[in-house]
Amino acid sequence: MKALIISFTAILLTSASATIINIPMDYRTIQPGIDASSDGDTVLVHAGTHLGGINFNGHNIVLASLFLTTGDTSYITLTVVNRGCPVIHCGEGIDTLAAIIGLTIRGGMESRYGGGILCDFGASPRVLNNIIAYNSAGWIMSQGYGGGIACLNNSNPRIINNYIFYNFADEGMGYPPYPGVGGGIYSENSSPLIKNNVIFKNYANIGGGVALGGQSDIVIANSIFYNNESDYSAAGIAISCSSARILNSIIYANHLQFLDNDNLTGINDYGSNPTIRYCDIQDTLRPGDGNISVDPLFRDTTISDYHLMAIACGDSLDSPCIDAGDPSILDLLLDCARGLGTECSDMGVYGGSGFWIVDIDESFGNLPKGISLSQNYPNPFNISTMINYELRSQSQVTIDIYDILGRKVATLENAVELAGYHQVLWNAEDLSSGVYFYKLQAGNFTETRKMMLIK
Repeated sequence: MKALIISFTAILLTSASATIINIPMDYRTIQPGIDASSDGDTVLVHAGTHLGGINFNGHNIVLASLFLTTGDTSYITLTVVNRGCPVIHCGEGIDTLAAIIGLTIRGGMESRYGGGILCDFGASPRVLNNIIAYNSAGWIMSQGYGGGIACLNNSNPRIINNYIFYNFADEGMGYPPYPGVGGGIYSENSSPLIKNNVIFKNYANIGGGVALGGQSDIVIANSIFYNNESDYSAAGIAISCSSARILNSIIYANHLQFLDNDNLTGINDYGSNPTIRYCDIQDTLRPGDGNISVDPLFRDTTISDYHLMAIACGDSLDSPCIDAGDPSILDLLLDCARGLGTECSDMGVYGGSGFWIVDIDESFGNLPKGISLSQNYPNPFNISTMINYELRSQSQVTIDIYDILGRKVATLENAVELAGYHQVLWNAEDLSSGVYFYKLQAGNFTETRKMMLIK
């Protein structure tokens, strides 16, 4: 599982005064740790299985596994938040400073909305690098909405770099039985960003992968919808009275149980007119620039490997989705673990030069407004720390580390990077305690910040 999620994402701006609350060392369970936190703190959950049913209760904090501080993706599968109604609830007062990072979220049930994560009343956290699986929405007398994640009442979370699978939204047993909607994700009157996610093997009566309703305005970019199921319509994506912009994504091999209508399996829009560009959509060629309808040729779906096949990487065929994405997004690096294009972006989650996050134009997502360098996190730190930065456009990036005498001790980045949110880990294991400076140079932009190493 360590190879499943391979990138870091900028998390949030932090300050040296923020507190790290360790679970179970400081508090035995997660909820008391959240209740004791203040805005800007981090509740750091160590490996193990922890009780869910968590509510952020208006605290703009980061809830994360040790993936956050180490970069080791094995902590994602080792750190489980289990059971709840839902497992994690973000409500009123939760904004983009809050984040849920590097956790396995499972076992949510008996919640009408959002078995795994529920965002409502304007909650807009960042949901990054998680596994969200085996959750269900709905209960005996009520239909369910959003087995994995539900976004309600003007909630606009950024849902990035997640694996979302085996989540369910089913009908209740009332009369008449109303259908369950949105197996993986459900959005109602909200505007989430769904980017670089693999959404597969989810189930709902309508909208096995994602369902939009009630004036949602959603962006889906560089994502994969594979082998989701529904009973009646839109096994991949169901769009009802909402606005949807879908870019560089693959919607393929999704299945209907009871209706044999190919045009309903991938995307179905009810009273909507989605904008779809550079996508591979099963069984129907949708209008829009660069859309195709062919087998994407994933490497091995039996083990959830959704890399594209490439002869250059030892496969027998080349996927038609290689170099088939938006031509304005450059990808000149052939990397068998990530992007395979040598001309422009690939369709799916792995396109782009070294990151899951792929440059998208303004009409398709929320790019940074400029160039910025965030305070490292944690700070002070012991041995390793994360450095976050944002790019409004593709730039030549250099990040150098200097000691207090002005001597350069390390170079962390020296490459052309795409627009978006980036993060780099610095390991100072061989250096002594003291004050250090890190400097970002991106084009003509330069910024330097101070950090403290304490061993």
